[in-house]
Amino acid sequence: MTKNVFVIGAGASKELNLPTGLELKQQIISLLSYNLRGDHGSIGGDNDIRYALSDIENLSGTTSSSAELILKTEIIKHALPYSISIDNLIDAHRDDPDIALIGKVAITRAILKAESTSYLADSKQRLHFSNPENANKSWLLPFFQSLTENCTFEQVSMKLEDLSIICFNYDRCIERYLLVALNFLYKAPTSEIESLVMGIEILRPYGSVGNIFDNSDGSATPFGAKLEGPQLFKASKMIKTFTEGTDPNSSDIKTIRDRVLYAKKLFFLGFGYHKLNMKILSRNSEIIERENCLCLGSAFGESTENRLEIEKMLRDLTISDTGPSIVKVENLTCRELIDNFSRAISSD
Repeated sequence: MTKNVFVIGAGASKELNLPTGLELKQQIISLLSYNLRGDHGSIGGDNDIRYALSDIENLSGTTSSSAELILKTEIIKHALPYSISIDNLIDAHRDDPDIALIGKVAITRAILKAESTSYLADSKQRLHFSNPENANKSWLLPFFQSLTENCTFEQVSMKLEDLSIICFNYDRCIERYLLVALNFLYKAPTSEIESLVMGIEILRPYGSVGNIFDNSDGSATPFGAKLEGPQLFKASKMIKTFTEGTDPNSSDIKTIRDRVLYAKKLFFLGFGYHKLNMKILSRNSEIIERENCLCLGSAFGESTENRLEIEKMLRDLTISDTGPSIVKVENLTCRELIDNFSRAISSD
């Protein structure tokens, strides 16, 4: 059984100066704000996205021309204000692969741009943050301290075996923070630190904007990278739609549901509790014996009524044959939740 499972949403990355789901929608609308002309040309909008969509020979999954793809950016731009999230919008147009293609490219561009202006962006040295003071005001500092408390570098890897992270975000903030923090704390060789972080189970139902680690094939996407058209499209292929994320043949959906099902402690940080995402975590009506667990969630800014509804959803998610799970959803930021329940999080 995995003892500690952390479910991470956009609110957690917001503490690091990345966009919330609403802000991501607004940024994508801006990126796709092309002024279309009568000859199907366009001006305005983001040049890198336009370049990616115009490189039609290297695109896959579409039979449309580059001009037709640019025209379809209008669908996303005008529909996004009415959708809960970009993920929901792509799912609503699941019968049109062009919407998924354009949406993935726009997501990748927006997230990489946000990483480059986040508190975790590179300073003049790769393993330094541009804004360490604000980076350490986030939930990641006490999270990191709970992982490394009373541990040598060799002991940390053993402790990480009891950890699973289910990250609904496209960014790589968790990996980036841990790489830098471990470097400062232990001064171990970079290769050993990277190996340790790569060994952490981080499950991403919607994928990410690329692998942050260097590979022999040169496929890594550095944190906050500025990618040109073809590279941007290549990185966007790491993003998954809801349908792709719930396909047991091409995703970690079974592992994700197993981790939630058998968690001893389950923590939700910056998570929106939207039905689409809760469906990913749940086995629905499948009855399997499990132990009761401690389930804590942040719901900063939510009303009392909404928090009660969220608690009901989480009780249904963690229903147990051995007694009721302890479920608390608090009007706290991610950092405040970890600070307030630090002993529960760090205890065995």
